[in-house]
Amino acid sequence: RLEDDLKNILVKAKFFEARLGTIVKLLSWLVHRVPAPYRRRYMTSLIHVLLVSVGEEAQIQIFRSDGSESPAPVDDGDPDPKPPMTLTHITAIQDQDYNLLRDAAFMILQVHGKTFPGLDWQSMRDFTDGMDALDVYRRTADPDAAEEKYSEAKKCFRQATVADPNHHEAFCFLGSMLVAERTEESIGEAIRFFTHALETPRLEFRAFVNAGLAHCYAQQWHRLARRQPSVLAKARKHAADALRDCGTTEPDPWIRYTQALVIIIDEGSDCQTPEELKQHFVPAITECRQAIKAQPENSLFHNTLGWMLLKLVERGVAELTTQDGAPQELVGNAARKAKVSFKRSIELSSANKLSHANLCLLYATEHFRQDKPQYLPRCEFYGLESLNIDPNYINGYRDLAVSMLRYGEVDRAYPYFEKALDLSHAIEKDQEIIADALRVLQTLEGVTDQEMQRWREPNPELLKPPPAHSLGG
Repeated sequence: RLEDDLKNILVKAKFFEARLGTIVKLLSWLVHRVPAPYRRRYMTSLIHVLLVSVGEEAQIQIFRSDGSESPAPVDDGDPDPKPPMTLTHITAIQDQDYNLLRDAAFMILQVHGKTFPGLDWQSMRDFTDGMDALDVYRRTADPDAAEEKYSEAKKCFRQATVADPNHHEAFCFLGSMLVAERTEESIGEAIRFFTHALETPRLEFRAFVNAGLAHCYAQQWHRLARRQPSVLAKARKHAADALRDCGTTEPDPWIRYTQALVIIIDEGSDCQTPEELKQHFVPAITECRQAIKAQPENSLFHNTLGWMLLKLVERGVAELTTQDGAPQELVGNAARKAKVSFKRSIELSSANKLSHANLCLLYATEHFRQDKPQYLPRCEFYGLESLNIDPNYINGYRDLAVSMLRYGEVDRAYPYFEKALDLSHAIEKDQEIIADALRVLQTLEGVTDQEMQRWREPNPELLKPPPAHSLGG
């Protein structure tokens, strides 16, 4: 009532008489007609969210406005602006309100266009879900729960790549997970994903993608025994490209780790003396140490450092000195330093099959074989532990067979040798396994020609690849 009274107040001037309410309306009309450069910009910057629920159907619509209340095309940088985004859930709103709100949040991010420029909202949501699942996987001690979260993360990243082929980060994360599986199929798929991610316009991100490709080709050389010069050349090229893309910025620890891996992936095959081996390995060891300093809780980095030291020990390098250029913390007995690295890796990740298999090999080196009663059981324990973690671990069976042979346990080694061949699906890998075993057998005393023949020509059935359908077609 007071408001009505105020509107009806009569305002009089010399030649003018009008009610206050009429004057206010007139002034308001004039103000809205006066050009204001920022008013339209402000109105068009607003993002409208409409949520309507009728029965079991709920609909969200996200749009910008042209200044009116009607939806306008969503301009996210695309030359052909998309229509307003609409999402309909045929489900009870009370059961799915959280998912609806999450969907709305990511749709708003796409319309806003600044946080994730040019990315599809569905792909952003799947990518975020994958990151969440991956984080839980890393922090989960229960193997079954961890495996479930790992699969969930991989599924989410794959969905993100399908929803938006320009979401290069999703391709990179999926590629990283696939190369870690270390199978012929997974590494091949990882190479395809990383190659697609190289299309990213972000130079700093290309460094990670190139490091991923370098890692893929290094694994083809090392794990799959593809010892063609072209594979090694590709690994080195992408490692160099990763450093180039870093520019003047400090390389990420993962890029440093990849550099170290590529340097020594051929295990110094051209080195003839311990001094040459040190010159070849120490730069890689230094790079790996730098990566560990930046990420001291990374189990993989510690394992790789131990593996480098193991390779030196196996080739007759007993000590590292400051004159060799070795980091101060690695000066001393190389076998003991390798043991410390593998133990630390297992402390950080008890499910790291690589470190268990490498400890098996380490305890079979000459430094530890001098005390066979003490270290043979430890050697076998860690070898079997790697197989408990992954019953299909080809290199685990191969490493356990080689370790038993080094201790002279020929008959105990043979079943592991056969299992490694049975699991291997590539002729190159079969040849590598046989060559590794024969190399040790030739150093043993009392091995007959018949025994050598048993290892040189195992059961042909073990060398046959499985049916095509079991390899995915």
